[in-house]
Amino acid sequence: MSSTPSLAYCDTAYSETTDANFNQPVQIQSGAGMGPANTVRGAILVFNTTHNNEHYGNIVVYMRLKGHVPPSTAGAKQPGK
Repeated sequence: MSSTPSLAYCDTAYSETTDANFNQPVQIQSGAGMGPANTVRGAILVFNTTHNNEHYGNIVVYMRLKGHVPPSTAGAKQPGK
């Protein structure tokens, strides 16, 4: 389970998603200048994964600028070693 409530909520949504309900119609709430919208369950999860990866990319740049090695590359074998 994830350490933050928002990620824990997403963990539940991912674990409850199956091939059978991936295309289940859902309505997302209004926000950020848009009204309610109709979509499917899987599209929201794909968007969420992409969004989280974008944030991780920002964190990686910040870590490298501060002289830290990001966890995703910490164990990678360095070329020529």
